Amino acid sequence: NYTSTIYNVSKLRGHRIFNCLSMADGSMLLSGSNGLTKIIENGEALKLFHAEFGFSQQVQYVARDLNNWLIVAEVDKVYKLNPQTGQKIELSESGSNKETKWLQSVYRLYCDKENNIWFGCQDGVAYCKNDKPKFRVYGDAKPGSAFIKHAYYLYPQNDSLLYACAENGLYKLNLQSGLATAIEEGKPYDYIFTAPGGNLLASAPEGLVEIRKHKPVKFQDKAFLNA
Repeated sequence: NYTSTIYNVSKLRGHRIFNCLSMADGSMLLSGSNGLTKIIENGEALKLFHAEFGFSQQVQYVARDLNNWLIVAEVDKVYKLNPQTGQKIELSESGSNKETKWLQSVYRLYCDKENNIWFGCQDGVAYCKNDKPKFRVYGDAKPGSAFIKHAYYLYPQNDSLLYACAENGLYKLNLQSGLATAIEEGKPYDYIFTAPGGNLLASAPEGLVEIRKHKPVKFQDKAFLNA
């Protein structure tokens, strides 16, 4: 769409543009002297605004890897960015056989078919393996997923369901959908277990509560504990 019409974008006047990248939502990201800029074609005009990723200083290049993460090169730093969640990871060097700071003055980025990242730098060409982050927050990329703070205890009820007792509530984690859902929030839960009679019990500030159909109910009948 962006090649079908010639636009005069006055807001970009005076800014150097180094490259552009098309996004899944139909917008485009521009790297340039004013950071990352996002543009959306709106009828016969372009809607222009700064991208919501915190890059306001000069961005040399923006690329995308095979996992749909953005690779963003500033003047002296390179970041991996998840455009869905806003998670940003600064890439760091672990040493090489040459005393060169490869991540400074990166002018070109490229991801090959094995998802390695290639850098066109001031001192030549370098590349690195593009591994996924070792730890990921559960449900982080799922819209509507609950935020679990300070988990005290984990209880796998079966292969697809995990319960988490946390500082701010009790949660169920669907291991197939990747969604974390609150059973009750606003108070700490310390422990959860299945009693001999098959009832699911959890330790709350007021004492034991029973979890029925993923909802806490007042625990009254204690006879089944000896069943």
